[in-house]
Amino acid sequence: LAGTVSWTNSSGGDWNTATNWSGGAIPGASDTVYIDLAGSYTISLSGGATVSRLELGDGASGTKTLNLNSGTFVAPNGIVLNADGVLGVGASVVVQSSVLNQGSVAFSGDNSSCTSAFTNQGTVEVNRNSQISGVFTNVSGAELIIRHTNLCCFAKLTLDSGFVNEGTISFEGDVNRTNFVSELAINNGILVNASSGVIDFSPARGNSILRAVLDNQGTVNVSTRPASIIASYANGIYSNSGTVNVQTSNLTWNLGTGGSLTNTGDITINAARTLTIQNGSFNYNSGLISGAGQMAFSSVSADFAANLPNVATSFTSSIVTGPLLLQQKNISTNNTTWNAPGWLIADSTAVSAVANNTFNSVITNQGSFTVLERPNVWNGNFNNEGQLEVQRDQSTMNGAFTNVSGAELIIRHTNLCCFAKLTLDSGFVNEGTIS
Repeated sequence: LAGTVSWTNSSGGDWNTATNWSGGAIPGASDTVYIDLAGSYTISLSGGATVSRLELGDGASGTKTLNLNSGTFVAPNGIVLNADGVLGVGASVVVQSSVLNQGSVAFSGDNSSCTSAFTNQGTVEVNRNSQISGVFTNVSGAELIIRHTNLCCFAKLTLDSGFVNEGTISFEGDVNRTNFVSELAINNGILVNASSGVIDFSPARGNSILRAVLDNQGTVNVSTRPASIIASYANGIYSNSGTVNVQTSNLTWNLGTGGSLTNTGDITINAARTLTIQNGSFNYNSGLISGAGQMAFSSVSADFAANLPNVATSFTSSIVTGPLLLQQKNISTNNTTWNAPGWLIADSTAVSAVANNTFNSVITNQGSFTVLERPNVWNGNFNNEGQLEVQRDQSTMNGAFTNVSGAELIIRHTNLCCFAKLTLDSGFVNEGTIS
C-alpha cells in the first residue's frame, strides 16, 4: 500500500537499515520518502532503490545529504531537493526520475546519468563524465558548474537537447595542464543564453569547451585559460545579440561545416587576446567589435555589413564581402579573396598582404599597404593616397592604379628575397613618389 516514510536517524547512516526509517521498514516502490529531519547528516545508498517520490531537505537550517553510490534510483513521481538538500551521484549511477533542485546536486562519479527532466534552481556541479537525457532547465539565479579536479583530467556533461539558460554556466578547473578539460556538450538543438544568462569560461587551470550551437543574448566571459566553442553538428545557426568579453585569455569559435554566426551585439577583445572564428560564415550586421586585442578569421566567408571590426584583424583562407568597408585597425590577409565593392584603408592603418590574396575590391589606401609574400593579384582599382610597398615578385595589378600627390609606391627587395616586382596592366599618371 502507498505510504509516507521519513528518515529518523539524526546521525545519518545507511538507506538500507530499516531502523533508520519511520515504521521500521526500508521504503518501497509505493512510498513517498521524506528526508527532512532537522540537523545535518549524510545518508548512503548502494545498489539502487525504487520509491514513488523523494523529497530531500526541509528548507530549514542544516544540510541533508543523500549519496547514491551505485545502482539505479527510480522515483516515478519525482525528486525534489529543497534548499538544504544535497544529492551526490556516484559512478555509473542512473537516476530514473525528474529532478527539481533547489539545493545542490553533485555528479562526482564517471558515467553517471539522469534520464528525465532536470530543473535546476540551485547548484549542479559535474566533476566527471555525466549525462542528462531529459530536458534541462537552468533558471535565473541557478548555477551549472563543470569542474575538472585533480582526480580526473576530464569533466563533461552531455545534454541530449538544447535549453534556455537564464542562470550561470561556469567552467572551472583545479589542474594546470592543457589536457585537463571542462566540457559541456549539447547534442541537438540550440543553447539559448538568455538576457539574464551568463556563461563564464573562468577555470583557474586547464581548458574549457562548449560543444554546442549557441544563441547568445546574455553575457559570455573568457578569462584565465583558453576556451573553445565548437559545433556539435553541421549547419548550425549561431548568433550573438548580447555581449562577449574576451578578457584575460583567448576564445576560439569553430562554426563547423555549414555553420553561420550572425553578430548584432557587442564583442570586446582585451589587449594581447584573440577571438578566432573558424569555418562557416560570419555576418557582422550591427553591434560593436572593439578592444586592443585581435580578431582572427580562418576558412570563413565573412560579410561585413557593419564595416570591418574595430580591432586588429587577420584573415586566412577566407572570403570577405560587404558594402564599402572602412578599415581603422591593422589587418593581415593571407590566401583570402576580397569581394567587397569598396575598401577604404584609413590613415595610420596598416595592411600586411602575405600570399595568394585576390583583391576584387576598389581600394583606397590612406594608410600603409605592404606586400610580404607572393603571389597577390588586384583586379579592382587601387587608389594610393598613402604608402604601398611591394617586397616580393608576382604582384599584379589588373585594375587602374593611381598614385596621388603625397603618396608613395615603394618596390623593395629584402634579405628574405632577391627579387621584388610589381606588374601593372596599364600605365598611370604618377603625382606622388615611386621609390
